[in-house]
Amino acid sequence: MRFDHFHGLSPFSRRLIEATVKVQEQVRRVYPDGRSEEFVRDEIPALAKVERLQAIRGQYKRVAGYLHRYTMLDGRVYVEVLQAEEHCGGPHYFTVLTDEEDSVVPRSRWLRRQIKAKFEGR
Repeated sequence: MRFDHFHGLSPFSRRLIEATVKVQEQVRRVYPDGRSEEFVRDEIPALAKVERLQAIRGQYKRVAGYLHRYTMLDGRVYVEVLQAEEHCGGPHYFTVLTDEEDSVVPRSRWLRRQIKAKFEGR
């Protein structure tokens, strides 16, 4: 059966976007009913903001997936762009991260063997 396959970011890129930052945060939360709780966090997500930029038009459905802009807490901005569109039982879409200068972020590309593994069902 043929259909659109949106794989999105490579495993490395996902780890980069889903990273956490070590912090020392002490919070006291007070609820409307007067009760309160305190907790300490030692890490928070490094990702501050995600913006949807545009849709990737599918061959079999209107939208196969979306491209995003990721803003990190430290001010770095990554933009997701289409890296490759391979065909095997329909189009497969693979994305990569670029930085503020439109350069591909090192190690964020899908490797040929990773793409091949997707076709083999791994």
